[in-house]
Amino acid sequence: MIRRISILFLVGLYGVTSWAQSFDKSLLFQDDHAVDILHGDQFRDSSQWLLYLPSFNYFASQKGPKFTDYLYRDNQNRLLIDPNRALQTAEEENVFQSGGRVNVLSLAWKKENMILSAGYGLRYISHVDYPLQALSLYTAGNALIFGEQLDLSFDAQVQAMHSYHIGLNYQIGRLTIGGRVEYLSGIADLSVSRNKLNIEVAPLFYGISIDNDFLLNTTHLIDYQDIDEIVIDYSGDLGRSFFSANSGISFSFAASYEVDDLSQIEFKITDIGSVSWSEAPENFITEGQSSFGGVSILDLINVENRVSYRDSLEALIDIQETTESYATSMPVSLSASYMRKVHPNMSLSISGNMVNFYGRTNYSAGVSGRYQLHQKASVSASIAHSPYQAISIGIGGSIALGPIQIFAVTQNAAAIFNQLDAHYNYSSIGATVQF
Repeated sequence: MIRRISILFLVGLYGVTSWAQSFDKSLLFQDDHAVDILHGDQFRDSSQWLLYLPSFNYFASQKGPKFTDYLYRDNQNRLLIDPNRALQTAEEENVFQSGGRVNVLSLAWKKENMILSAGYGLRYISHVDYPLQALSLYTAGNALIFGEQLDLSFDAQVQAMHSYHIGLNYQIGRLTIGGRVEYLSGIADLSVSRNKLNIEVAPLFYGISIDNDFLLNTTHLIDYQDIDEIVIDYSGDLGRSFFSANSGISFSFAASYEVDDLSQIEFKITDIGSVSWSEAPENFITEGQSSFGGVSILDLINVENRVSYRDSLEALIDIQETTESYATSMPVSLSASYMRKVHPNMSLSISGNMVNFYGRTNYSAGVSGRYQLHQKASVSASIAHSPYQAISIGIGGSIALGPIQIFAVTQNAAAIFNQLDAHYNYSSIGATVQF
């Protein structure tokens, strides 16, 4: 039987989340007309209504093996995970993150100094951070590990959800403030709540002791049969997930200030909230201390004795299953930008953001320029810095076809044809209608 995935990597090899990028709309591009908290800049002329057509925002950042390095399809055309394929590109610390939002349909209405908005979309967020020791142990086994202490602890979360939002903007002179509240209906989740996995192997006698406190929670995403056969597979009813028992609330706030006729600053904090998972949850727990006595050295040197070797680590992991409800937090993002018009047809923007997720605070920063080719079309370019990609070059553009505004931007032009293999990227594509 092909070992599909070890419990040590159950979460770590599936998820995707944003390492140095806001999980919400980027502030780096001024011509990205994706759904946001503030809508004022997107209204043109005397338009009172703004219809957001289907659009997609995508964020990703990776250190170590890329997402596609782990995947393969078996003879039944199932998409499975094989860590052996990714070992050659692994580092001491491996992080694989992504997040995205599909806006299905949203609408904003403007009257004097106030804008009301509402809409529906789909979101996913995820995060995994695991050490090289864990990947090596899975691929090589523990037969050759003697006299070592291994810390295999890792963090992970991957989830998908429906998002129903309403928002309000209000302008007071040069200041505009806005807020948005989202009702979240969970589709599926896989997350680690406790992550202690410590292993010690005695020298010479191959004795193993384990001290662990590991808790994996999942809803509609894991088909667990035994330690050698754990398949990631959505098992829920998608039609019933639009308003499910897995629900949560998220709050976001933003403010912009016109410093003068040419300059503007903007601040934004997003996703203060959580989701409770109570519809058919499953919990996989292993905790406490256990040990394997080892192999007697006398048996090894006595040619008349036969010693059977096996990977004894799995025998020490006693997995218990329960069905307790649980909750997961959203990744809180903080962003700021400064935009200045340096020419009637050209503006420059400086942007930075931080994301706090699983106790980590990560960042990105960049500068972009936008040039108005004529009244109905513009192009943009950017340079950005993040921890896993020192420099990324971005491009973008928008064009108006009557009342329809079409836009597309990417923060890493090299990833246009292969988003999943990019070490860092933000991309957005979509359209709006004004009337």
